[in-house]
Amino acid sequence: MQAIVEPAPAGRGIRILAILVLVLFAALAARAAILALSGAPPAAVGIAQPAVLRADLVDRNGALLATSLPSFELYAEPRWIKDPAATAQALSTVLPQLDKQDAIARMQSNRDAVRLASGLTPPQRAAVHDLGLAGISFRQTATRFYPNGATAGRLIGRLNAEGQAISGLERGLDSEIAAASAAGRPLALSIDLRVQHAAEAELGRALALYRAKAGMAVVLDARTGEALALASVPLSDPNASLSSAPPVEWTAAAAFELGSTIKPFTVAAALDQQLTRLEERFDTKAPLTANGAVIRDPFPAAEPVPLAQALARSSNVAIGALAMRLGAQRQKALFEALGLAGPPPLPIAGAQSFVLPPGQDDAAIAANGYGRGPLFTLIALASAYTAFADDGARVAPTLALVKPGDPARRLPVFSAATAAAMRAMLRQAVEEGTGARAAAPGLDMAGKTGTSEKLQPNGRYDPDRNLALFAAVFPGYAPRYVMIVALDEPQRTQASGGLATGGAVAAPTAGRIAARIAPFLDLDTARIAADLAQTAKP
Repeated sequence: MQAIVEPAPAGRGIRILAILVLVLFAALAARAAILALSGAPPAAVGIAQPAVLRADLVDRNGALLATSLPSFELYAEPRWIKDPAATAQALSTVLPQLDKQDAIARMQSNRDAVRLASGLTPPQRAAVHDLGLAGISFRQTATRFYPNGATAGRLIGRLNAEGQAISGLERGLDSEIAAASAAGRPLALSIDLRVQHAAEAELGRALALYRAKAGMAVVLDARTGEALALASVPLSDPNASLSSAPPVEWTAAAAFELGSTIKPFTVAAALDQQLTRLEERFDTKAPLTANGAVIRDPFPAAEPVPLAQALARSSNVAIGALAMRLGAQRQKALFEALGLAGPPPLPIAGAQSFVLPPGQDDAAIAANGYGRGPLFTLIALASAYTAFADDGARVAPTLALVKPGDPARRLPVFSAATAAAMRAMLRQAVEEGTGARAAAPGLDMAGKTGTSEKLQPNGRYDPDRNLALFAAVFPGYAPRYVMIVALDEPQRTQASGGLATGGAVAAPTAGRIAARIAPFLDLDTARIAADLAQTAKP
């Protein structure tokens, strides 16, 4: 007969534990069923989702331009909220910026979940959580922060409330920022925050002095094409709400008629193709007739002047005649070689393309040659002027850092001899011509003024609404940098001598920017100091 074995004490304990666990699960299930049937709300729960951080943007020296900070979005589940007004009131004690009426309306919707606020900091999230409000939850996300505020704000751009890039470099470099984020590194730009700030400050000063609507400036390293500054004013703080941001149509990436800043290219092409000589003289008193259009100089010289003086005086008659010698095909090829024609040269959201007006008769060719008609961007113009900074080769602009020793992206346009001759002419335009107010001690500024009357909807140009420009190459003794300055609709003020031209307002602004940024650039500071000392002597 088989013996009856008594269960071991341990085995009996396991059975008792198992029974207790079953009873506990049954109780929990019953409680869940009661809650479901009664509609009782759950406690506030934080929705744990990792934030997707965009890569930081830094300038060429490592200064932080944009960063992403962990933050939270505040959500409500309307079905669990019995008193939306009381809930909104409680939330406003922690979030005073909350629109209570909007929050109440959202909490009364039929949706499963609604967003009430975004950009909560971790302390704010903790404070809301501690309120113990039913039906309130969080989603972890990221807030884009711009530590320099409005400085470079228009250039950098911003994100919308959903974290999508909508303007500036944030949008234009969106894929590059994502790649840098995936690689766990910041995205370094060629911009120098010091140069950018100085350019913006002087543009702001110019707006006040000349009562202009807007101002823009581009500074390029003519050897590498690196953009050191792309400034636009009025400024805009990307940390501020979208509704407070000013319009952004006036930027260095927008296309304009650039007036007489185009004339040096017509002169250079005519010299290069032996269609003129430095010794040729031009009678600027006699009007130029082209297909029935009559072109005159507002301030003609008393006697025929040589080519360099014609450019220094910004003669439409002389430059128009040279443009007609070039003809339509060579002129179009010139614009293409200079990078003026074609797609936007830098990945900035909203950047515009070159526009050549229809019709290419002699009148249009002449006008194109002295800058009336075609639409170009200031960035493209700056790149074109790099052809005068060295041996006639243009350098394409870039926002990336160019490593020392990397082969330059040089695109031949003019001969070295033509480039040297043009530098001398542009220097003369500052010493004796319309650009005299651009002079900056120690920098031997060379450049060309431009005053472009703005085309109105009626198809006529308004002489009282100008875009005033100055294009500069400096320092003259060792050309290294190109700068373009433009002021939109400056007024005739006492500070400008009662004028609203490129020479009266844009040229002095360019001179002040150049003097201010010189310490940040690789320049002969000893020579600058000596020149300053010399000019200071009585």
